[in-house]
Amino acid sequence: MSSRKSVLFITGCVIVVAGVCLVSTHDKVLTAISSIHQILKTPTAERRLLEEEDLSANDHPDMRYLRKHEHTDSLPPSDEMDRMSEKDMSYAYHSYLDNINFLCHRKLRMGRVADGGWDMCDDYEYRPVQPCIVYSFGIHNDFSFDDDVAKLYGCHVHSFDPSMEKPSHDRSPLVHFHNVGLGGEGGRIHVTTNWTMKSFFDLRNMLNHQQEVIDIVKMDIEFSEWSALPNMVETGELNHTRQLLVEFHKPASGERLRKQLYTLKKLDSLGFKRFHTHPNRFCGRTKQPYPVTRVNCYEVYFVNTRFIRRRFQ
Repeated sequence: MSSRKSVLFITGCVIVVAGVCLVSTHDKVLTAISSIHQILKTPTAERRLLEEEDLSANDHPDMRYLRKHEHTDSLPPSDEMDRMSEKDMSYAYHSYLDNINFLCHRKLRMGRVADGGWDMCDDYEYRPVQPCIVYSFGIHNDFSFDDDVAKLYGCHVHSFDPSMEKPSHDRSPLVHFHNVGLGGEGGRIHVTTNWTMKSFFDLRNMLNHQQEVIDIVKMDIEFSEWSALPNMVETGELNHTRQLLVEFHKPASGERLRKQLYTLKKLDSLGFKRFHTHPNRFCGRTKQPYPVTRVNCYEVYFVNTRFIRRRFQ
């Protein structure tokens, strides 16, 4: 074969091969586009399950169960919650409190870095601006959070704790201590401790704050949050609160656990979204029924997304 024919032959082969490659690549691209299009058409919940099946095929069965039954963004509808087993309720409780569903761009630690300090959201829409009011429930002789908020934001901080057995007094011009506790019912004396307990509604009336915005409500009241919060939700007293910081203590069981989930769901329906969560490992740990160890207490930080400060109002 002449050199000229050889060159033509080789060139022709290259063109044919390139053409085959192009056709092959084109087919692969079309297949990929078709697959992506099909995924996009798949409902979100179904798509998530498909993704989880692919990722968890070789995982431990408990982990696959966890991914299927956990609730991190929101809790299920009430009718579905009515049918949940205790195991599923426990999964929902821990997953929900251990995950966030809102982005706060700037968090600041008020008070001690260790136990006793609390974080808050300093974003413009939610941070305290003078004149501002903060309610701090549960002091345990540690005023570091209260003092920092008063100093840095100029807020009047009302600190409540009947367990300290100290008379009500002004700790400083901005920090005011009250020898009274927060409960679900107002105007009663705690049977076993002889502490004076008032509802959130009664405390606001006592301080003439009925029409005032409460910029931050901090609550560490050793299980009493489960009686106080439902009352605060039902009376609408939280509607004009910008931030809610709560330590949730050990979950109950049976129908009491279901009621706790209802309370969390009602908070969410009011617009309270979790921007930070801190598992308190000093509060005890639990293994069952979770495949991984969970804690008994969570410090959970909320902002009220339905009550924000507009930049141009």
